[in-house]
Amino acid sequence: MKKVLVIEDEYLIRAQLVGLVKKMYPDFQIVGEADSVLKSVNYLLNETHPDLIFMDVELSDGLCFEIFNRVNITCPIIFTTAYQGNAMKDIKTRGIDYLLKPINEEDLVRVIKKFLDISQNGYHRA
Repeated sequence: MKKVLVIEDEYLIRAQLVGLVKKMYPDFQIVGEADSVLKSVNYLLNETHPDLIFMDVELSDGLCFEIFNRVNITCPIIFTTAYQGNAMKDIKTRGIDYLLKPINEEDLVRVIKKFLDISQNGYHRA
């Protein structure tokens, strides 16, 4: 079972993503949800690290990249963003892929396939 953390400050997008993951990947477990940098950091410092993180770029209290300054994240990250040009350099450096909002099933299948391929071959963040 793959453990998934969803970091997204827009409730409807978070609910949609959680619902799609649960529906399409019943062997994935949503172990946590966060809507801010602070809540994300608290989760990552105090809970078991997930196997995969979906992470929105712009959170209610700042950019998600602030999380990396406070916590060492070693699992794959799939970013979610409403803007294709939004911080693409950081996204490509820190994540395995990204999803544009609104999230559709075809794109979710594509990024999950990439995650599963990477997981089978071992994933190591520099």
